[in-house]
Formats: sequence, structure tokens, C-alpha cells
Amino acid sequence: MRLSYRMRCALKRTGQVLLVLLVIAVIAYALWFTWLDRFVVYSRELGAQLDFSSSITDKTGVVAEKPEEKPPVSIFYNDGQLEVESGDLTQIKGYYLTNADMQRYLKNDPEGLIAKLQELPKGTAIMIDVKDMYGNFFYSSSISENRNSNVDPAAMDSLIKLMQSNELYAIARMPALRDYYYGLNHVPDGLPLPGGYLWMDEDYCYWLNPASDGTMTYLAQTIVELRNLGFDEVVLYDFYFPAEDKIVFNGDKDEAITKAAETLVTACS
Repeated sequence: MRLSYRMRCALKRTGQVLLVLLVIAVIAYALWFTWLDRFVVYSRELGAQLDFSSSITDKTGVVAEKPEEKPPVSIFYNDGQLEVESGDLTQIKGYYLTNADMQRYLKNDPEGLIAKLQELPKGTAIMIDVKDMYGNFFYSSSISENRNSNVDPAAMDSLIKLMQSNELYAIARMPALRDYYYGLNHVPDGLPLPGGYLWMDEDYCYWLNPASDGTMTYLAQTIVELRNLGFDEVVLYDFYFPAEDKIVFNGDKDEAITKAAETLVTACS
């Protein structure tokens, strides 16, 4: 069948119109998804969802201020020597066993670690990690059942008792406000987004609200438990608000952190 010239011209114009409409539709589709991106909220339980109650304009945080360039007591590390610009501090010498160190020693060479510790003079400072950022406890804690499978709790308990019996200065190190499992199981104690979901950091960890009574009770109980096990000090890290504007928090963040620190000192002294 041979089409007439007029019919061919009409089909050509129709094809051109359809092509233009297709290009416009693709562009509109891309712009639509770009616009929707600001309303996408992620949670581990429900995955990605649309939440039209929040957007990139919902910024309830405060602008971060530049920290003081010179703290009240400046400490410098120089060739193994601790130098203090002002204040009366005692020079500290000791050892730090990381989570990786304990996994290696407690699994492959527990006798070697025991021998090394027994050679140390009394009063030597030993700092060990007792908990990770996901909320796994490395020792047999009565506060939480979350255990790191890479560290044997029984071996860790023996290590703590050895440090105490040898009169070593034991320091426990753990994250404070960064705890995935506690945030997962205690949503009201976490830091929420405008849509109600808890905020997660780049490591998929929840952060806890320092102004929450539940958070303070949890930390105080952990610190008291560590002191009862024989630790002379407890070092808390990740004790601050994440630099994230989307986190919903009614109040002064610096004041909340200061009050939380004072609460823990009072509760655990």
C-alpha cells in the first residue's frame, strides 16, 4: 500500500509532536523525583518512605559555632612526653587495648596477654574498650544482653579480674550517646527527625538524647556497673550532639550536654 504525500507529511508531523511530548515527559519525570527527594525519610524498620511533613527547609537546629582555639588547659604530645601549659596534672604512662587488640589476644593468645599484664608494675594504667558504638558489650553485663561475638565475654571478665588482682589502674572506654541497639529498643530516648523517625549517622547508628531521663539512667547504670567491676575510671566518647540540622531538639544543645555531664558525675560519684 503506497501512502500519499499528504499522508506521509501528516505522519511525520505527528511523530515529531510525539517525540517532543516524550522529551517533555522525561524532563518532568526527572524534576518530579528531584523535588520528591527532599521528602524521603529512611528508617531501618520501614526503609525509605515519603514524609511530606518535612523538607530541606525544616531546619530546627542551630548554626555551629567555632570552638575556642585555646582551651583552659592546653595539652601537647611531644616525643612521648605529656606537657601541660597550665594547671597541675600528673604525667600518665600506660597502655590502651582496643577492641581489635582484645579480639586478637583473647581469641589467639590469652596466655600471652596474661603474661604481659602480670609483668607490669602495680598502678600501671590500662585502658580497654568495654562496649562498641552498636551497643554490644564485651563483658558479661547485667544491663544489656547485646554481646559482641568477636570478644568472648568470659575471657573479658577474666581479664578485668586479672587487672584488679594485679592492682593495675583500670580504665574503661565506651561510646556515650552513640548506641544502635539502645536507640532501636528505646525510640523515645533517641534523636528524632521531623517525621518522627530516629536520625542515623553514616555508620547506621542511632544517637541518644542527652536530655532524656532514660538515656541518663542507662549511662549511669553502665558506669556504676563498671566501677563495681573494679574500674578506676570510665572514659566516655561520642558525648556531643551530631552536626545535623534535621534533628528535632527543643532546647539549648550545649546546655543539655553540660547538664548531662553534671548528672552523670553526681549519679556516679
